[in-house]
Amino acid sequence: MPDLQHQKHCGPVTDPVGTGWISVVYETLRAATRDEHGEQSALNRVYEAYQQVEHGFRTAFEDHQRVDKLNWLTRFLKPMLEVRAMAHRRCGTWA
Repeated sequence: MPDLQHQKHCGPVTDPVGTGWISVVYETLRAATRDEHGEQSALNRVYEAYQQVEHGFRTAFEDHQRVDKLNWLTRFLKPMLEVRAMAHRRCGTWA
C-alpha cells in the first residue's frame, strides 16, 4: 500500500560503516605488536573514510539520545499501569 509508505529510498544502498575497517585496523595494530612495520597509509585511509561518514554517526547518536530521554515517560508509566490492572483484577500491563 503506497499510502502507508513514509520513507522511500531510490538508488544503490551505500555502506555507511565502511567495509573492512575493523580488520584493517586490527591487522595493522597486530603487526605493530610484533614490531613489524605496519601500513600507516591503511590507517590513514580508514580515518579518511570515517571522516566522510562521521556526521551521520553523530546525528544517529544524538537522535538516539533524544529518543532515550523521552523513554523516561514509558518507564515511569508502566508500573503505574500494572498497579491499575492489578487493582481491577486483570493480568498484564495493558489489560
